[in-house]
Amino acid sequence: MSAKVPDELQEISAESGHKYFHMMLNMADDDLDCREYRLLGHYLRWANHGGTHKEGVRKTAKNCHMGTSSVEKTRDKLVTLGYLKVYKPTEDERKVGVATKVTVIDRWAENITRYKGVPSEIHPVPSQVHLDGKGVPSQVHIEELSKEEPESRTKNKDSYPAHICQQHFIRPLIAALVALPPPKTAHEKRLEGDPLYAMASKVWHTDASGLLNNLTAILRGNSKRTGWAEANIAPAVEPEDLERWVSWYKRETKNASLPMQPVKIQYWFDRFRKTRTHPGLAVDPDKILNLPAEDDPGYWEAVQAELKRVNGIAS
Repeated sequence: MSAKVPDELQEISAESGHKYFHMMLNMADDDLDCREYRLLGHYLRWANHGGTHKEGVRKTAKNCHMGTSSVEKTRDKLVTLGYLKVYKPTEDERKVGVATKVTVIDRWAENITRYKGVPSEIHPVPSQVHLDGKGVPSQVHIEELSKEEPESRTKNKDSYPAHICQQHFIRPLIAALVALPPPKTAHEKRLEGDPLYAMASKVWHTDASGLLNNLTAILRGNSKRTGWAEANIAPAVEPEDLERWVSWYKRETKNASLPMQPVKIQYWFDRFRKTRTHPGLAVDPDKILNLPAEDDPGYWEAVQAELKRVNGIAS
């Protein structure tokens, strides 16, 4: 039976002074394979907790779901790739408890230089995050943001105090989400992009998109729906025509509500257009001179009088 191989003790630390969390570099995400990335992430977790951390290779392997030999080989690869520095003690030092020192190398500056100028959609940085001189989001510097950290906090904890999380992470996140405008509905998008639809919504005082779709279709003369297609109006109505029609209809009917039935809308629009153009002269009243403003109570009387005057001149 072979002798049990003694566990190798590792002492993990980092050159960076950031505490209580770990963040991965973009370059690590791009360059490392899954084992290298996983092991580096584990070392970063403990290296950045605010001090050194000692654990055996077996525990590292268990936490990373790797074999001990895989941990050792992958650790050596990370040394070669420049992410770790590893000092292995001599046999005599190991016998008296000296650990293998694993140091995570600080490559923040290299990472920033490498990705500076890369399109933001590839390496996004939230607009609310302000970068400090080292390129690290300032929100993560808890000690810089708050002097209220309890002294009872011990260095072997890897979670933030609740009040720190609420003050610097949860509350700003909730505020940002609340401030986001709700997505626009199909009706709101149509109001912005279709002037006739918007005018119909205004004059009929409705936001019912189904009704407005039907109204807009017959006003454009292209409805195909049964009960509406029979009332298509031609030529098509422009938004300005619809607004003028409403003013005329209100005067003609002594301020009655606009009709909702398709055939009635068609009927009143036909009447409106016939009064707008003199059958004999085909003269648009808007082009005849000496008329008061259209909203003047005597507008249509003046139109008739002007038409008679022009007709008299023409004859």
